Amino acid sequence: MSSNVSWEAALSNVSLLDIIGVPDDQPDIEARALPLLYRANFDTNFEDRSAFVTGIAKYSEEATRHAQFNDMLAKGLQHAAHLYTWRCCSRAVPMAKSNDQQNRTEINEMVVHVLKPEVDKLMHFMDFTLEAIKRFADEVKRLCHQEKRKDFVSEAYLLTLGRFINMFAVLDELKNMKASIKNDFSTFKRASQFLQTMSDTDSIQRMQNLSMFLATQNKIKDDLKLKMKVIEGYEELLSDVISICAHMYEKSAYISPNEKHMYVKVIAFSLFLLDGDSVIVAKLEQKKRLNFQNLDRIFKSLEVVPLYGDMQIQPFAFVRRSSQYDATNKCHVNIVEKVKSIRVEHESYVTNFAKINNEVEISDRIGSDREHRELTSVALSGIQLLCQWSCAVVETISWKLLHPTNPKDNRDCPDDAEEYERATRYNYSAAEKTALIQIIAMIKGLQSMLGKMEPVMSNSIRKCVYVELQSFIQYAVNDPLQKAVKNKKDLLASILQSVKDSICDVGYELNRVTDTKSKSKKSGSKVDSANSSSSDIRIPRRTAAPGSTQLYMARTQLESLISEKLCGGKKILRKELDKNTIEKISNFLLKSAHWPALFNLSDSMTEAGELSQLWFREFYLEMTMGQRIQFPIEMSMPWILTDYILSCNEPSLIESALYQLDLYNDAAQYSLFNFHKQFLYDEVEAEVNLCFDQFVYKLSEMVFTHYKQLASCMLLDKRFKSEILRAGTMIRSPSAARFESLLQQRHEANHAVNSPHGRITLHVFWELNYDFVPNFVYNGSTHRFVRARHVFRKTPAREKPPTVGQVYYWGSKSLMAAFMNISNAYSQCIGTQHLKAITRLLHYQGIAVILDELLKMTHRLLEDKIKRHVKNVFNMMPKICKLPRADYGSTALLQYYCHHLEAVGKYPELKTEFCQDLRELGNMIVFCQQLEVALGQEETHDLFLAAAYIGNVPQPPSRNAQEQMKQLVKLEEKFSRIHLTEVIDKVSVDEGQKVIAREAELMTKERLCCGLNAFENFLLRIRQMLANDEIWTGGYPSNGVFWIDECVEWYRVYSALQFFLCQPTRDDNDVNAEELFGDSLQWGGLTLITLLGQHRRFEVLDFCYHLHRVNKGDGKDEIINQIRLSKMVERIRRFQLLNNQIFIILTNQLNENNDDDHERVREFAPPVHPNYANHARRQ
Repeated sequence: MSSNVSWEAALSNVSLLDIIGVPDDQPDIEARALPLLYRANFDTNFEDRSAFVTGIAKYSEEATRHAQFNDMLAKGLQHAAHLYTWRCCSRAVPMAKSNDQQNRTEINEMVVHVLKPEVDKLMHFMDFTLEAIKRFADEVKRLCHQEKRKDFVSEAYLLTLGRFINMFAVLDELKNMKASIKNDFSTFKRASQFLQTMSDTDSIQRMQNLSMFLATQNKIKDDLKLKMKVIEGYEELLSDVISICAHMYEKSAYISPNEKHMYVKVIAFSLFLLDGDSVIVAKLEQKKRLNFQNLDRIFKSLEVVPLYGDMQIQPFAFVRRSSQYDATNKCHVNIVEKVKSIRVEHESYVTNFAKINNEVEISDRIGSDREHRELTSVALSGIQLLCQWSCAVVETISWKLLHPTNPKDNRDCPDDAEEYERATRYNYSAAEKTALIQIIAMIKGLQSMLGKMEPVMSNSIRKCVYVELQSFIQYAVNDPLQKAVKNKKDLLASILQSVKDSICDVGYELNRVTDTKSKSKKSGSKVDSANSSSSDIRIPRRTAAPGSTQLYMARTQLESLISEKLCGGKKILRKELDKNTIEKISNFLLKSAHWPALFNLSDSMTEAGELSQLWFREFYLEMTMGQRIQFPIEMSMPWILTDYILSCNEPSLIESALYQLDLYNDAAQYSLFNFHKQFLYDEVEAEVNLCFDQFVYKLSEMVFTHYKQLASCMLLDKRFKSEILRAGTMIRSPSAARFESLLQQRHEANHAVNSPHGRITLHVFWELNYDFVPNFVYNGSTHRFVRARHVFRKTPAREKPPTVGQVYYWGSKSLMAAFMNISNAYSQCIGTQHLKAITRLLHYQGIAVILDELLKMTHRLLEDKIKRHVKNVFNMMPKICKLPRADYGSTALLQYYCHHLEAVGKYPELKTEFCQDLRELGNMIVFCQQLEVALGQEETHDLFLAAAYIGNVPQPPSRNAQEQMKQLVKLEEKFSRIHLTEVIDKVSVDEGQKVIAREAELMTKERLCCGLNAFENFLLRIRQMLANDEIWTGGYPSNGVFWIDECVEWYRVYSALQFFLCQPTRDDNDVNAEELFGDSLQWGGLTLITLLGQHRRFEVLDFCYHLHRVNKGDGKDEIINQIRLSKMVERIRRFQLLNNQIFIILTNQLNENNDDDHERVREFAPPVHPNYANHARRQ
């Protein structure tokens, strides 16, 4: 029943989601992780077989033998792992060079000490094989007894015999392959004989037996075959094993590649065991015990199958000596064509899986039987798909390892290439590598998807199996059981009752029977036994899966009921069952065959997608005879595939790169938990560390190159691009790439590059401090900074940039040529383009850091340098320097100023250090002003992009105001849906959220007009520095208004400096101040005048300005003190024009935010006549 939820409650519930840990939305392109988890293993290996006392004794005995065989199979796997991972020790052991060597005894003792544990393992291996052959032969002999030949043998037991046969084949091939085992044993034997450690007859005999055992090729297979030949009727049992393996192979009744290939190896090895004088294989086909057409089809479908690790065999190799089988017309997996069908299967399965996953995520729990069955089916089909795809990969790898390439078939293969190199590095075409990469990615991706759903699926599987079992008892077992009891079929009834007792939930059954009896008493009528089982069935839903022995006993007994063979040596029970019951039992057996794999879902997924074989190379290391300790990564299949992804131009493969590296996880997992070899794990770990370093290095280059080219193409001027295209040069944009998924993985980037105190910010400040401020000059005409012709500060030494490829500059050769032509125009100056780049890179925080450091530099410059020069100039200037009357003439004025300022002109640092310091101050001020301009342009562009989202609709063109208003209303209505503030006002009920939205919009709109000006604040901070010292203002004036003729204020110092700067050059060796210091010097001096409020007095009382005004009236031109008056006046005029521009810029900047509309006027008392003042003092 639904209930209404208020907006407040809904928002509160959404806010609670912040504290819930949910998976992020980053692309999942990594394989399934294998964490340390607790896993319950329900496979008891028939330890609980005695609990099933109601079962048939025959099957309980079979379970006992089954358990013994499983233990021997586990031991056989341990011996196989030890043989496969055997590394030759004798090559590393020092050998005695001659019989006269003094330490020969010590060497041999050490050899025996080192090799004794390994030889003991070989001795245990030999004993195990003898025991296993005897145990297998005895079991075959028991089953082939005259009285038991027609008895039923369970499918599980036949498969166990088949696994035994596979174990013999694997152990024998491993023994044949490992020459290092024989070498180590020979070394141990020689050392033992020298030391005479084996004196008793038994030890010597065992050593001889072990020597013959290791030296004889195919010893295990031949011994087993000899044992089989003396057993009468063994061919029929082996035929049953072959038939069941062929049936399982054809029906795809396997969930791992190892299981599939085991069936093929068992068929081939069993045919080898059948070949002999006493058995004619053709008769078996005539008796319909074997179907050679099916076997021929199996062998043709798989020419090569993996044997163990990187070892492979051809299945027909076991029966090649047999005249009954012709191994022709062989083929292998065409992985290029196979990937097409695999891709279709993957897309179909992932689509269905995503639908189910979404349903699980949306619903709180899964409750219906249909949902449980659907999840169980999805889990089983997922494992089967993983198995099929893994088989395609493994079979392709095996075929390639058995058929290495050569220089004739592959021109890229060198003549001196190693065997393993020809089998891996040069043995795959580009299409085959692509297909392998895609299939491995689909395998690992599907594993990851299933792994995330594994807890939910495992729960559903157990519930589904429980319901299936109980339903099977009620619908398929109860009725035949009641009929068998009624018809007095004791054997059939006992088996059905045993099945029911094995798998029926006792508590539920008692409740059902009680309910049925009570209902029958109430109704007063008898309950029909035929209908009681199906009437009123209410099966509980429990998460209770059957145990391994429980399921085995039930399946074996049900299988015996529908078998064509005798059950218990008495009769065929299949004839006593009706067709409907047989069909139900057959369907149950088919459905329950995969339940053990589903109960261990996590392990089944791992085993189905296990591809460790792509890394293991022990067989080929053995073939190098000690010349190779390990192969380089260029010959390793995981790195070959990874490197191909990074080197090919296929964007779709880049997302599969991490899946290929997961092959190392498979190898490491197999090394520890299957081989139990730490040294193999260490080798895998060492290789993956090296490969990952290479992977990161190459991937970084790819990402850098791609985005470098992409950015260069985006920045390249379109007009320039079209012009060079017409000239015959085409610049191509980089092809599409899929780096986003890799870059969005759970690895945080290092923000040391673009953080507020990052490398870019520090580099900008370093250049400003050590080179730009002291050595550049500003040109007001072009608004650019250029390097001065003469520098007063040493240019900092920079490290020579490394020689790198063109890709590190602009991405490619063509792009570099294009941008070099464009950049050359700005390489000799610093202007708007450079400052815009700084604003984009540093942002507000970085710019604030730079400006703060510039203020610190300004304070040090004013306090430590400029103030010292000011004091020195004040000491050299006259205390009073009046403006002469215009009647004296311009020549007299020039003589007057030359005389009064003569001492200042002789100041040695006037035109050097003093001007340099003012130039540095001016550079910092102009840089800040130009940076503010560039920042304003960037902000304007940002505001233009954000206009539609803040309701800033431009006015449309129209004929009149009324039409314009109508169009404006339409536009506002159109864009109102994306006006964020209005949308939040309508939807949100949180007042705080509305306030934040309005404040954000206000800040965005008024960013350029609310007084946020960095340059103005920079100037105000400098004004505060100047206000702390009276040296700039001369203190309180004596007349109470301002200083007139006294030389105590800053503008007087600058007037004296400007007087000498305006003087023309006297010879060719002199240099004008503009060439040395540009406009920066004037910006520095005039900014101080403006900030001190002295610019009006400067314009009225400046020495040069007064000379210019007087000369403008009399027009005189003479040479005074080697100074031509006309040239000096012209220079004064130019200086005055630039000064006026600077004053206007600074005044506008400082007064633009002044809220006082009235001019500030100071009121003074009327002046007093001197005579009156003297009279007043006398009074």
